[in-house]
Amino acid sequence: MGEAERYSFGLRAGEVLRKIHTLPMPEDARPWGVRFRRKMQDWIDFYNNHDIKSETAAFIIQYLQSNQALPDARPQTFCHGDFWAGI
Repeated sequence: MGEAERYSFGLRAGEVLRKIHTLPMPEDARPWGVRFRRKMQDWIDFYNNHDIKSETAAFIIQYLQSNQALPDARPQTFCHGDFWAGI
């Protein structure tokens, strides 16, 4: 795929993702803040259980932990998860 075609697909994907993010979650869905904190802790545990370390990891982990309440005010909508073109 050429650069122009990848760019075009990226724009279209962004449009679709914007629509996904407007879909309301079911009333019985766990709040976004609860789900995010679980994901965040999984990421931290994954990092701590592997040998490869980063000089900035402590800063990033502290930032995540210090700001873990921010998603509590986020609207409950569907999220797309990771999205990438595989290049």
